Amino acid sequence: MADNELAERLRHAIETGSFERATSLAQSYGDLIKTRLRAAKTPAEREAIASEASAFLQDRLHLARVMRSHIATEIDAAVRLASYSNTHHSENTWRLDG
Repeated sequence: MADNELAERLRHAIETGSFERATSLAQSYGDLIKTRLRAAKTPAEREAIASEASAFLQDRLHLARVMRSHIATEIDAAVRLASYSNTHHSENTWRLDG
């Protein structure tokens, strides 16, 4: 799998909130970077690979934090709306027999 394809799949998993899938893809990305580092011929090449990978992963971490915050806000709003919903349950109604 090409670097760009794997990076795109990881970005998409985070953006869609598929954090379990993102975790698996991040592991694959780490394995790919280790392979690239072992294959690098010079210290400068290794430094470039490590720097690029670090920047990419920091950006993905930021994106994951933003998405998780957004999801938490949506859940919180849904819980508040649910508390005002007009549900019909026997424990929420009054019955008067006269």
